[in-house]
Amino acid sequence: ARLVWMHRSPEKQMTSLCSMGAYFNGMVSDEIDMREMGKTQFSFWTSLFQKAMKDRERIPTEQIFDVNYHEFAKDPVRTAREIYQYFHINWTLESERKLKEYVKSTSNRPKHKHRTNLSFGFTSKDIDEVFKEYTERFL
Repeated sequence: ARLVWMHRSPEKQMTSLCSMGAYFNGMVSDEIDMREMGKTQFSFWTSLFQKAMKDRERIPTEQIFDVNYHEFAKDPVRTAREIYQYFHINWTLESERKLKEYVKSTSNRPKHKHRTNLSFGFTSKDIDEVFKEYTERFL
């Protein structure tokens, strides 16, 4: 098995996940309690994340490739090439051409604006407390 683990600021990630949850909940409901949803999402994602961090320790390091989200966003083709190289997968010019085409075709899509974490009832301090070790290790 091979694992590519994307690392992003926990605050931005948590806010993004909650914002996405609010978007999808808004499709089926006219009333959303943002703070309640934020509390539920925060609890769910932090417990899932903590489990993933523990599970990660059981995976041999050579089977894990860590990717910084901002580096990926800046140059997804280079990042994909590095992943292939790390796992000794053949990278072809055709693969690169297709990926470049895809990146170009999606580059002008509108970006979704996220709410702030305070909209969801948690603070930067709440996130920092839960993700301190992760942030120090990977960001």
